[in-house]
Amino acid sequence: MTATSSERPVFFPAGPDTLFGVLTAPVSQSNGLCVVMLHGGGYTVSSHLNGTTARLCRDLAALGYHSFRFTYHGVENSTGRLEEARLDEPFTADLTGAVEWLAEAGLDRLVLVGSCFGARTALSFAEHHPSVAALVLEAPSPIDMSRSDGTARRLAMEVGLGGYLQRAARAVISGKAFDARRLRRYLRFARFKLLSILRRLTGRWGKTGRPDPFGPSRRFLRPLEQLVGRRVPVFFLYGTRDWFGIQFGKALGGELGELVDGSDGLIESVQIEGNVHGLTTVVTQEKVRTLVVEWLARRVADGSIRAGGE
Repeated sequence: MTATSSERPVFFPAGPDTLFGVLTAPVSQSNGLCVVMLHGGGYTVSSHLNGTTARLCRDLAALGYHSFRFTYHGVENSTGRLEEARLDEPFTADLTGAVEWLAEAGLDRLVLVGSCFGARTALSFAEHHPSVAALVLEAPSPIDMSRSDGTARRLAMEVGLGGYLQRAARAVISGKAFDARRLRRYLRFARFKLLSILRRLTGRWGKTGRPDPFGPSRRFLRPLEQLVGRRVPVFFLYGTRDWFGIQFGKALGGELGELVDGSDGLIESVQIEGNVHGLTTVVTQEKVRTLVVEWLARRVADGSIRAGGE
């Protein structure tokens, strides 16, 4: 079998840390675009589950793309310490280091492909960097939260007050409520349950003049506004079982929907069966790889993604 790509491991500086990455280059002529992969906020390796990201990089190399995947500080072979990932505190310093290294290598026309936390990092970075030609955002949360807050918010929206009181009573009877870790979890849930009740009572949280804790944040909406203004195409991918996808769908009934409708087709979204968040099945992994390749090919062909040097 003839090789369609070559791969080179690299270390590059990013702020105070040194990060590990892999550059995948096409053997054939390059189309001038480099696809930068950003994994989720957990201890996910840059190749992702079953090597999904690595295989996508090699698929793209066969079509003339360079690709670059790397791990955040504190993950795998990168130095530093990884604290809890917050969606309102993306690792743009890590991505900046990667982009600067790529620019020195002559790769300065970029497509960012991010998963969950990586998608929010890509979105935040792209807002201020004209080198970004397109974004593919896999199961990003439109809501700002930490990983530990995520479960509490979801339960607060899905579990009724009666169900919450029953859970609390069982915890008290069993003595589990007095475990420090569980107590913090219950208090976090109670806080978001109270916010959800207040949100429902006010009708529209926006009338209070405060940010909606269960709606799309300005950190999510503002970059999209900027990208539409710059004519940068954005592709959202969600699964039918993704909670973030459900929240994205709800947000389409408000400001996000107005932004999508007014984007002249620049913002697209696709929903597939299963979980895009975490890419938990082989079927989903293969479907996502296919959709990303097809979307890029279509956008390059219609001229909405310009190749490097154009």
